[in-house]
Amino acid sequence: MRNDSRLNWNLDWLKSNSVRAVWNVLRAEGAKVFFVGGCVRDSIKGRIVNDIDIATDALPSEVIKLAKTAGLRVLETGLSHGSITLMNKGDFFEVTTFRSDLKTDGRHSKVEFSNNIEDDAKRRDFTMNAIYMTIDAEVIDPILGWEDLMNGHVRFIGDPGQRIQEDYLRILRYFRFLTIYETDKNHINVAALAACSRFKHGLKKLSKERIWQELQKILSYNDCTFALQKMESSGVLEEILPFSKTKTLERFLVFENKISSGFKEIDRLAALNISHVNSWVKKLSLTKEQKRWVRQILVIAKDVSSLRVKGYKYKENLALSALGIIMADSTSSLSQNDIAEIKFGASQKFPLDTSDFMKFFSPSKELGDQVKRVTKIWFDSELTMSREELLAQLNKYPSL
Repeated sequence: MRNDSRLNWNLDWLKSNSVRAVWNVLRAEGAKVFFVGGCVRDSIKGRIVNDIDIATDALPSEVIKLAKTAGLRVLETGLSHGSITLMNKGDFFEVTTFRSDLKTDGRHSKVEFSNNIEDDAKRRDFTMNAIYMTIDAEVIDPILGWEDLMNGHVRFIGDPGQRIQEDYLRILRYFRFLTIYETDKNHINVAALAACSRFKHGLKKLSKERIWQELQKILSYNDCTFALQKMESSGVLEEILPFSKTKTLERFLVFENKISSGFKEIDRLAALNISHVNSWVKKLSLTKEQKRWVRQILVIAKDVSSLRVKGYKYKENLALSALGIIMADSTSSLSQNDIAEIKFGASQKFPLDTSDFMKFFSPSKELGDQVKRVTKIWFDSELTMSREELLAQLNKYPSL
């Protein structure tokens, strides 16, 4: 075993009853079974393990038979590519038969099943993604990805251009891996970066769902600027987000530590260029909530109200996010007083309620107009007018 100590590994997930049960089901008739990919990388690096991928020499039909016999739920969504998703006690396991690619078009591939783990390893994207592990945490490293993982070097398996042309999503995956694993910022693989730049137009072949899935992950990481800068210099960022500006995002990230946000990745997307984010949203597969957040930020950007009033109208998190994005775009400074004004406004409650208005106005358009009028008066006072002062305003326009 290598010199790297297991003391820092996260092996708790291997002790899970759910994980061990699935492992035993797949091993029931003697098949080779290994964990692979992210769960192995994260386990060795001491990170939380979320998605669990399994590689086996058992054919998909055999996996399905074993799983159903054991009472596991089977999802056959990736069957044509040799992948079966098993569900056990709320946990999902993607089980894929060893395979090699016969033909690819940059998006889809035709595969041939194999009983050789090296065939399976060679068809993967990065060396650190081809490290396998048993249920007892024994590591199998067919193509020497261990050193790259330990040293923080993101390296394609074989020729980077060939790997990318097999699936253009690997361009974005490369930059995501840079964000997570690349520890030596001066070591960036020149051939990998050049290949990403050369084949960036292939990203047009991908669905907006796949692109957003990877881009969202990149934007979610605490330190995303390094990868985004490399995406910018290689032309990849311009390919998927035209007119984006990483310098503006860098300024926003300085503000970000001072604010709270409901959608960190959306704030960062908008910070790349608030003037173009709406056009990007149309090309990406955002959720309804994410789209709503963008729309609200754009509304706030055009709202000429004071910061205090914006805090009241849009609430703290959204108003602060918009403020940070706007300030970063204008190269202005974000002061503690700006933040305090928004927080003050967000904490206020309008002194009157509907019953107060209905003492003077019957349900009608006039009632709505009066609510807007008095609310504006309160806004103009910077939320300082008291209940009594606002009631006096109603007395000036009695209708009943």
